[in-house]
Amino acid sequence: SAKVFIQFWNCYAKKRFLSYDYGPLANLRLYGTERPVDYMAHYHLIDIPIHFMAGLNDNLIPAKDCFKHYKVLHRVSPQLATCKPLAGRGHIDFTYGLDHEIAHEIFSHAAPARTNSEGTSNMLDVSG
Repeated sequence: SAKVFIQFWNCYAKKRFLSYDYGPLANLRLYGTERPVDYMAHYHLIDIPIHFMAGLNDNLIPAKDCFKHYKVLHRVSPQLATCKPLAGRGHIDFTYGLDHEIAHEIFSHAAPARTNSEGTSNMLDVSG
């Protein structure tokens, strides 16, 4: 959508990971500040584990950008940040979700499966 492109362009142009810029009045109402929120400046507020995955052949989101986010979170909360570079993987590999190594990596860092009242699990079988 147009909003996604505008968001991507604003982050690219400003070289920062920012929330969407709705303009000063709407930003103030939504974010409590007239300017978009700089997410990386607030990584100290993260209190859940984050596992970063970087495709070393990703031409849309370069691995160096992923590593930058990992390093910022690791600096403030090393126990919450892990990172896995994946050689030979690009954006499409993550988007379509057909790569078994990527799927395994995601599920190995996800919350454990829970069994519902019918005795079935909420976890997908990605064993191949």
